[in-house]
Amino acid sequence: MKTLLFTSLILTSFAFAQTNLINEELNSWATLSNNGAVANFTTAKSKKTQNKAIKVAVDRKGQAPWDIQMMQSFSSKKNRVYELTYDAKSTITGKSIVAQVQNKEYDYQTFELTNKWKTYEKTFISKENDLSLAFHFPEKGIFLLRNVSLKEIKKGNDKSAVITKSKLTSKIPNGGFEFGLDGWINLKENGGKAIYGITKNAPKEGTKCLRVLVEKFGDNPWDLQSFRSIKVKKNKNYKVSFYAKAGGRNKKVKIQIQDHPREIYIPFEFNVGSMNTWEKYEFDFTAESSSMELVIQHISLGLVEYDDFRITPIQEK
Repeated sequence: MKTLLFTSLILTSFAFAQTNLINEELNSWATLSNNGAVANFTTAKSKKTQNKAIKVAVDRKGQAPWDIQMMQSFSSKKNRVYELTYDAKSTITGKSIVAQVQNKEYDYQTFELTNKWKTYEKTFISKENDLSLAFHFPEKGIFLLRNVSLKEIKKGNDKSAVITKSKLTSKIPNGGFEFGLDGWINLKENGGKAIYGITKNAPKEGTKCLRVLVEKFGDNPWDLQSFRSIKVKKNKNYKVSFYAKAGGRNKKVKIQIQDHPREIYIPFEFNVGSMNTWEKYEFDFTAESSSMELVIQHISLGLVEYDDFRITPIQEK
């Protein structure tokens, strides 16, 4: 995902304590409508509470998902952990926006909104100093944002900040979803409908887990999927383990190790038979390339939750 650079950004630095980024008059945000996109950025005020929010009315999309955006710079330190939170809604449930932190690299997450105010969050490791925060608006519609804040998470200050070294150096980065959906790409294609999210309600390990609610299948079994890259060595053997639980009995889950450009696919199918109880699943595979991905194909209607994906090398005897 790309973002055009701005030369007229008004830089806003803030301390590592929780800090409100939003300027109610929009003068600390740089806004962009490019490649034929038409969008209007204004300040909206609630008649009941007088609270202000940024209102983005997208009348026409551009050629790329990032052609309509608002962006603001902030002071960050490399390799530190931050949490972004904000309230948002759209006039139509199901519309999505993208939150992205960036400098030379891009770290983004797509959020599906409802027509009610809801708080969203993204936890991430800053890979560089002095990042920028951008919100992209890839769909037509009306979107409102308020209470955008960013804070550094420090161990000992917050229970949710307890992040072990193994989670940071795992062969499946963010396999326990302690950094939200960071690094995971979630697809909904060919008419498939699913809600991807992070829940703090009774995870197996840590403080968070992945929650997927499948509402409608697409045309193909792979139209609804979550995937990310994994670090492996070609011709080496590995064991993958993870935990899952379902909102109903006998939900099928397909886990696939793949190198899509080379057309390498290694599928494994599991029956998550336990309702609301975590169970462990595992399988072994041989890496047929050094550039592989772990894919979760969501092939059952209803709710399934996932946590603690791990890969361990199998020692040769």
